[in-house]
Amino acid sequence: MSDDAGQPLVEFKVWDCARQRSENIAATSLNDLIIRASEALGMPVARVCLEQDGTEVDEEEYFNMLEKDTPLMALEEGDRWMPFSAKYQLVMDKERGVCERSSIFMDDVEILGNMDPDFFNDIVPDKLFLEVVRDSCRSSAPVQNAAQQREAVN
Repeated sequence: MSDDAGQPLVEFKVWDCARQRSENIAATSLNDLIIRASEALGMPVARVCLEQDGTEVDEEEYFNMLEKDTPLMALEEGDRWMPFSAKYQLVMDKERGVCERSSIFMDDVEILGNMDPDFFNDIVPDKLFLEVVRDSCRSSAPVQNAAQQREAVN
């Protein structure tokens, strides 16, 4: 497979920073990958790194050495790569008017998913924020299970 200029297209599995969404993206160059990842993931990709260890893919020469189907991570400006099992990227619910991205340890996801927002009224007066944190953590069960399965394989 190649593009119109005859350069070979190489396919990669590209994840967003929260590891909630991935796309198979074929590209001919690092810049081409960044453009296609931005379109496919619907986010402004600033840079790309290896999903496994966070090594930044910042030069064309390094990009050309990557094997087909190498798992990559697309990062927006300000995003940082983190190990999959150590932290969970908590992305708040935009539809409910709260949009934040926070990193929390996987062990805390279950605790936050079971919290009572009314208990924290004295320290965090924004009950909606606490409800969104709780609901986001509750919906992370598939992410937790995937992390545990991945650790078992490694």
